Amino acid sequence: MSPPCPKIITKKPAFRIYLCWEGDAYPLAYLRNMETLLHHHPGASIEVYSNTLPLNTFIDINIRFNKRHSDYLLRKDVVRVVRYNLLEMTEGSLGHDWAVTVTEFLERARWRVLPNPALDSAKQLLEYYKYVSPHLAAHLSDFLRMFLLYKNGGL
Repeated sequence: MSPPCPKIITKKPAFRIYLCWEGDAYPLAYLRNMETLLHHHPGASIEVYSNTLPLNTFIDINIRFNKRHSDYLLRKDVVRVVRYNLLEMTEGSLGHDWAVTVTEFLERARWRVLPNPALDSAKQLLEYYKYVSPHLAAHLSDFLRMFLLYKNGGL
């Protein structure tokens, strides 16, 4: 009979999953999907790229995950919110020209659409995206996910 498995402490996730979100709340159905994913792939790490979600959005999932898997897998942030600056991320890479064009376009349009751009809320930002283009948030999230996969690998 073989000896019992030793405790394993993983510092680097088996694979990373990238999601993008614009909005100030994350729907419950999506949270349940994350929990299911982590149940079937306990070595995965989920990074949600968002400039609007609170940083502690996924604290409950992290606590439940670590309680459930504390006997063999200890990780602090299984799911985390990552703030990003599109221009800084793409600096020196293939997507930088597109990021510059989109960022400049958004800044010019913002001054025409929003009364005070410094006081943006997540809801105002989404309404602004819809005004500029009904599919702008989808285009930005698609670009960001593809760029992250190209740069870092993952799922």
